[in-house]
Amino acid sequence: MKKTLAMFTAFVLCLSALTGCSGDTTASSAADAQSAAGTESDAGTESAAEGETEELSGSFTYWTFTDFSNNLVEAFEKENPGVDIEIQVFGGDEYKTKLLTTLQSGQDIPDMFDLEASYVYEFLDSDMLEDLTARGFEDLMSDFYPYVLSTSRDSNGTLKGVNFQTSPVCLWYLRDACEEWLGTSDPDEISSMLGSVEDIMKVAADVNEKSGGTVSLFGNMNDFANMMTYSFQPFVRDGKYEMTQDWLDLIDTMRDFYNSGYDPELAGWSEDWAAKWNAGELLMRVMPSWDYFTDWDANAGNVGIAAPFQKSYEGGTIVCMYSGSENKDLGDAFLRYLCSDEFQTWNMENNNQVPASQSVSKTLAEDFSAEDFGGQNLMAVYDEINAGISDVIPDKYTADLKSLFTKHATDGIKNGLSNDEIVANFQAEAKDRYPEIEGL
Repeated sequence: MKKTLAMFTAFVLCLSALTGCSGDTTASSAADAQSAAGTESDAGTESAAEGETEELSGSFTYWTFTDFSNNLVEAFEKENPGVDIEIQVFGGDEYKTKLLTTLQSGQDIPDMFDLEASYVYEFLDSDMLEDLTARGFEDLMSDFYPYVLSTSRDSNGTLKGVNFQTSPVCLWYLRDACEEWLGTSDPDEISSMLGSVEDIMKVAADVNEKSGGTVSLFGNMNDFANMMTYSFQPFVRDGKYEMTQDWLDLIDTMRDFYNSGYDPELAGWSEDWAAKWNAGELLMRVMPSWDYFTDWDANAGNVGIAAPFQKSYEGGTIVCMYSGSENKDLGDAFLRYLCSDEFQTWNMENNNQVPASQSVSKTLAEDFSAEDFGGQNLMAVYDEINAGISDVIPDKYTADLKSLFTKHATDGIKNGLSNDEIVANFQAEAKDRYPEIEGL
């Protein structure tokens, strides 16, 4: 089967006459697949009564960048024993490069593949991705949080993938340390105490004074950036650059925190950062819901999460179907399975992956207890954050320019540069990377 390759990135030219992979498939209709995927089993669903639907059979290939996707495959195969998913996991930067190279070559393209939210927009406009709107996924995903759907749409608004989980940014805190230094470990009270930048600075000052400078509220000034920037308007709109006031104000916020002396300047995931956290000398960290701790055993049952005043997200995995696949019925069934309420419920309860479905999230939020978090109802916090995230639509430049801006702001502040100098340095490097952007 031949398809034409659309532009993937600013660096990739159109290619043509690409040949897709093939495989043996015997499958029910999409409607039957949905019915088959929507009943409960020990993997989150239960097989339909014998004779109710035609059993799915066959195989398809699936590429991913995370070992976690093996859980999805195992769950689907338990529900559909006649299906064999040939999954391949590629780590780190290798994955994106290999996928892009394979799509360019047109050879041995997987039927299904994952895209990370940070670079998904480099691929969404390609005609190599199956149109899921035409396959009825608008109705299936109509209950998803709006910002989650934005990560799966191309520039025309067409659904090109399924982002079945969310990644709200949370305040992760140590319960015993917060009781000692803040006087509470209640998540609602902590959220209220840190309800603005001014509140955060006040609490940071108080902790610093009470502890004689040995305990810090946050590990570094980048925590502010991680908490806030995904809700800012992206730097590029319709190919044109714009620096909004939010970004300029963020430099001031980061500078104030750095100059205050409350910033221990701990590099994220460094040994010093982990040691201070595990010793109870770092009260909180700003991380998405998929974060797990450097030394989980040392803090099991002692960790809580609270909602930050600025609601945002970071990361996400979008599952896409190759438009030239000869196993579309199986791929369709797999994606429908990931959209099902039953799977999303099971996935949160067993894998701590926050559902994309609002109704599933709200149902779980009524009565959810996480043992490793001291019995806290995590879903109530996750739903609060997700519901408050604005539907800001990123593009292929957003993630990289956000990271680049944060780097220049951090380095510039430490080196005593002015806001104008920081912005100028950021713009210069952004222009070198993306000369096609107007206004840089």
